[in-house]
Amino acid sequence: MKIGIGLPNPVRGTSGHVLLEMARRAEERGFTGLATIDRIAYPNYDSLAALAAAAGATSRIGLQTNILLGPAYQPILLAKTAASIDQLSGGRLTLGLAPGGRPDDYLATGNDFHTRGRDLDAMVDVLHRAWRGEHVVPGVDQPVCPIPVNNQRVPILFGGGTDRSIERMVASGDGWTTGGGTAQMAAPMFAKARDAWRQAGRDGEPRLAALAYFS
Repeated sequence: MKIGIGLPNPVRGTSGHVLLEMARRAEERGFTGLATIDRIAYPNYDSLAALAAAAGATSRIGLQTNILLGPAYQPILLAKTAASIDQLSGGRLTLGLAPGGRPDDYLATGNDFHTRGRDLDAMVDVLHRAWRGEHVVPGVDQPVCPIPVNNQRVPILFGGGTDRSIERMVASGDGWTTGGGTAQMAAPMFAKARDAWRQAGRDGEPRLAALAYFS
């Protein structure tokens, strides 16, 4: 088991200095990862900007969005930003993605809340193609982003408590992540993830992550 800690990017009133000092201390004290929570229509620090800054303030600790509201972002820009953080951090970024469940986040970005699942599926295809260096912009005969460090991909964990999230993980992800809750709540989905992974003939085991709140 690996234990990470959340950056306080959604905590109102947290200064940038405190956020970066926490990132440095988390690495010094042996945590394996720093994670962010994503919102759009809320006065939090942007997840990707926070992790980019944390990457510059640290040298070893993992960086993870847990989760990023994927369909609220433009696919090419997300591919480029994620690949950039991946390269700048030496391959430490894991991209946790899910559709999310708050309509106001989609209202704020002008995206359709009701098609967010389908939009996420289409986005993931673009992400992987862009990271491989394929030409993903019609009429543009060149790649759009740096090539990620680890096998031409940024690792992706899918979130969401539906069977579709497990299907996404098997088809194009590296694992599954659950939101805040108890071990008893997470266990059935973890079992589903492992079983689906084996049935699909994927090598090894899926990477499984859980978010827990504390105070």
